[in-house]
Amino acid sequence: FPKSIFGFKYILCVVDASTNYLWVAFLKSKSSDEVKGAFEQFMTDSRPHLIPGKKITWHTDNGGEFTSHDLDAFCEEFTIHRSFSVPFAPPQNAQAERMWGILLRTTRILLCESHVPDKFWEFAVRHACNLHNILPSSTLPNEISPHQALHRCPPDVRKYRVWGCITWYRLEPHERTSKLSPRAVPASHLGLDPERLGYLVSVPPPKR
Repeated sequence: FPKSIFGFKYILCVVDASTNYLWVAFLKSKSSDEVKGAFEQFMTDSRPHLIPGKKITWHTDNGGEFTSHDLDAFCEEFTIHRSFSVPFAPPQNAQAERMWGILLRTTRILLCESHVPDKFWEFAVRHACNLHNILPSSTLPNEISPHQALHRCPPDVRKYRVWGCITWYRLEPHERTSKLSPRAVPASHLGLDPERLGYLVSVPPPKR
């Protein structure tokens, strides 16, 4: 990927084979340390959904970022079984490969339709991931969403907006030049804030 606005160039994509739930992390390099840190965060986020005593298998391709000693030691410590696909045989990792197709196609559409600069691709990827998780899946019983399969309740879709649409950013009093200056400026909607109850927006002037 081209370098994003925050310096990311790679994505780690993890899909739960049981629920089809998708999780993504953004990386600045393909170093084993970054991959290990991202997978540790995934395990922390997934802890409430793990069944005690049930075997966990992490299936990957043979990329060097997945074959480090530190990563093997981490998986051994948490009793995570490792398995790998045969080199140059993508069908053996079909579920993850399919998710890459879904993510990339949706991301391209979001960027093209909204005319948001490519450097914001990480936000489009996160939104594409969220859309996959809340939409019905034909591979799950009764075509429920991956979100419902994982959390045992339907997703709340009321908070979602069209990615890249024009929104308005309210200027604080200290940002206004006079009593007659605009109280808000146009901005681009970049999706849900993963850490707060709000939205992420890109404001051209002032750049933020």
